[in-house]
Amino acid sequence: MRIIADQNITFASEAFKDLGDVALVPSKEINAGLVKSADALFIRTATKVDKELVEGSRLKFIGSASVGTDHVDFQALRKLKITFASAAGCSARAVAEFVLCNWFAFNHRHGLSHLNQLLGIVGFGHVGQELYRLAERLDIRCLIHDPFKEVKIKNQRFYPLETLRREADVISLHVPLTKNGIHPTLRMIDEPFFQDCKSSLIIINTSRGGIINEQIMRKYRNRFLGLIIDVFENEPDISLTTLGIADIATPHIAGYSIQAKVSATSIVHQAACRLFKLKPSWRPQDSIRNQLIEVILQRKQNNIYEILSLIYPLYKDDLKQLDSSKQTSLADYFSAYRNNYVFRDEFSSFKMSNSKLLEKFQIAQLKALGIQLDC
Repeated sequence: MRIIADQNITFASEAFKDLGDVALVPSKEINAGLVKSADALFIRTATKVDKELVEGSRLKFIGSASVGTDHVDFQALRKLKITFASAAGCSARAVAEFVLCNWFAFNHRHGLSHLNQLLGIVGFGHVGQELYRLAERLDIRCLIHDPFKEVKIKNQRFYPLETLRREADVISLHVPLTKNGIHPTLRMIDEPFFQDCKSSLIIINTSRGGIINEQIMRKYRNRFLGLIIDVFENEPDISLTTLGIADIATPHIAGYSIQAKVSATSIVHQAACRLFKLKPSWRPQDSIRNQLIEVILQRKQNNIYEILSLIYPLYKDDLKQLDSSKQTSLADYFSAYRNNYVFRDEFSSFKMSNSKLLEKFQIAQLKALGIQLDC
């Protein structure tokens, strides 16, 4: 079989060689002419899957090593009987950890504490639930909004979005981008939201650009305290004005841990193997470091931000802190940073030594986050 794969899919060559002859190409070169003679196509969100791409091809399978599916025309795939798989849930832990790290960094700058803040979680899917679990372990109070999950999960209390915007100190968005249906999420954070939100509110968006109406958000920027954004409208051609009003802005890398990327590749690889009735030989566990990364504490740490920054120095990913002078445009810089990103490790990959320098409550917090200690 002939396999076309985005060259930026982690371990694409090692994984997909189970299926046949693999050609790795840049996402911008994936087009109808290239995929016409392919049996399987593996992509990321950078590739738009529509009728123009797939019609006239012999494709039987498309795997997107990503969580979101708003780049896919499912009607076209159904018509041509092409099986599709995505990697839903692969980056839930990575995104949840990213949210906490950036939230705590903002708090550190402004003299705030998460123990005195109420967290609103919009969207209770894979990421929202993972964030909720971590927040509970840290004794953070939460309000959940998800009208779809509300009718399915009876042992969890849900709240209207109006309650979150009026009461929550932090709102973190974890919804897919949808334009139709009874609860579309396109620009769900719009003028009524900003007119009625708390002045102390911190907004975190790691879901999709387009969930927030950026033009309206810019208009009301002085009405809320903080803005942490990892996703933008019109990526990679993002708004310099939106970038300017953010406190922390990163180039859509919230889910970019090595564990998440290997999981994404594994999920679509296994789906393809099932369709083509092939036995996979690639072992994803062999591609991940199996030895803990040791972090040696040199001094007492004042707060959880200082501790976590030893694991993930998030300032290195903040677009507002980086030098983009070598790129011809902000869009080029945005894309280049994503494509060349050095994937970080999740908390469970780390062990902290010399933990005698930590207070008891700090030890409890780190254990709750899954970080190993030498005590």
